[in-house]
Amino acid sequence: MSSTSSKSIVLMTEDPLLSIRKKGVQCTDAERRPYVTIREKSGIIFTFKNKMKVRLCWNAADRDELTARDLDLCLFYRGEDGGTGGVFSSDYRERPEDLGRLDAFPYILHRGDETLSQKGGGATEEIWIGALRGIEKACICVVDYEAANAESASFFEEAGAYVDFQTKAGDYHHSNLRSEGEGCVYWVANLQKGPDGLIRLLRKRKVLTIVEACEQIPGFKLICNVRERTDDER
Repeated sequence: MSSTSSKSIVLMTEDPLLSIRKKGVQCTDAERRPYVTIREKSGIIFTFKNKMKVRLCWNAADRDELTARDLDLCLFYRGEDGGTGGVFSSDYRERPEDLGRLDAFPYILHRGDETLSQKGGGATEEIWIGALRGIEKACICVVDYEAANAESASFFEEAGAYVDFQTKAGDYHHSNLRSEGEGCVYWVANLQKGPDGLIRLLRKRKVLTIVEACEQIPGFKLICNVRERTDDER
């Protein structure tokens, strides 16, 4: 007489991150990567309600240079309606409205291009932000005008360039411009509204070429000459 014994089978909950490795199968690149990674920092420098002053400072030239350095503080944005725009020197397009205004959209004002009529000494440019109404994202950047025209890289640290951010409430941040890449556009920071309604000043610190700036910064094309490619160039 034979007896049959039965064993109970316990089902395990499947874990998508844990499984037995198949024998004889090489690891893929994806499998070699850890599935636990460090979170990317938010990059928030500080938050503020509305008013802020942005100031660019630099050495126009030293004793050994024949011409003055021409740096331009600019702000470009993407609106909540999807449109793009900017607040920058009126010398680019000879349009006074490019300086913006505080009493109507975009509620941001450029205080004017620094006139470099003589070499030597310090130079400054300022942008005043009254509010961020109707703007989804604003990008603050510095353009080395001479380097952009020569299609060469800029060395912002040689000009001792830096940007200060100061709010009406007393928040303050100082950002030295260091040329950690080839390009003539320094993307300093972004402005964006948070879920609490406060404006976030977000660290960027990225050096771009003119082409990269056109591709990555909404509205940057406003200060560029953009021509269509010919059939031979396509």
